[in-house]
Amino acid sequence: MSKKCLFNRDIIEQSFNYMEQFFDTYKNYRKFFSIKINQAHEFSTLNSWFTDPKLEKALRNLEKKGHLEDTIV
Repeated sequence: MSKKCLFNRDIIEQSFNYMEQFFDTYKNYRKFFSIKINQAHEFSTLNSWFTDPKLEKALRNLEKKGHLEDTIV
């Protein structure tokens, strides 16, 4: 599996960074945010091996900032 890039950055990481910025920007507002990771076209464990650590880091960052209170993931 090869990395997919957007603006010379890994697209999954770029998506999670955008999600964190969105939650930071609208911290005091009710919000709806949806993210879709569309890299599951490969039927191997490489997809989860590459994506899972980035997802875990993103969710831990949101949790540390208190963004996951009253939130459905």
